Amino acid sequence: MTSHELPRLRVVQHEFTPADLCGGHLVLDFLNTAAGLNRDPRDWLDGYPRLVKWAELAGICDATVRRELIAQDLASPRRGQFALARIRLLRSALHALIHSIRDGIQPRAVAIEQLQRWCRRGGAALQLRWHHDGSLRTSLESCGLDLIGVTIAQAAVELLSRPLVGQLGVCAGRNCGWLFLDTSKSRRRRWCDMKTCGNAAKASRHYRRQRTAAGDSA
Repeated sequence: MTSHELPRLRVVQHEFTPADLCGGHLVLDFLNTAAGLNRDPRDWLDGYPRLVKWAELAGICDATVRRELIAQDLASPRRGQFALARIRLLRSALHALIHSIRDGIQPRAVAIEQLQRWCRRGGAALQLRWHHDGSLRTSLESCGLDLIGVTIAQAAVELLSRPLVGQLGVCAGRNCGWLFLDTSKSRRRRWCDMKTCGNAAKASRHYRRQRTAAGDSA
């Protein structure tokens, strides 16, 4: 297994909060549903309903779409399981793509092909709908349970079409490894969020200094 591939993940329950959306881009926040990659790799998507809850928090779907997706999953849990398996494959492909680009390495064709399939799925499902304000708007609702994955795939194409050299960071926090867009001038950002991993690292350094000082004075 290369360093660009997701490790084996342990599926756990997790209640998503706004603090989990610190990647700076929808696609990175999606990749960060795989947590603790540098210590205890965990999959926070323990079922299709959890994916929908994350998607609503991330702004992919509103309450109406959320209720429709949950209803489809309840009507056919097996279809929901397959949809979750497909989006996990997309997550693995995007993980490989992002890390390859970050390291300046040409991504593997299989990862690009996985993203391409999702984009084709979205293209085939795209519909134009008349809106009450007098405009025509696009809709992907006919994607059914794949709606979230198609939306993420389209966002990934937008992200990966940019020059991202030097802008993709990996959190150095213990039991983290989350991805983020580094928009700082120095490009030296180390933490996904200073309030969590950054403060934890500061506290750990302070504790070690105190232990060292106590040992020297003993």
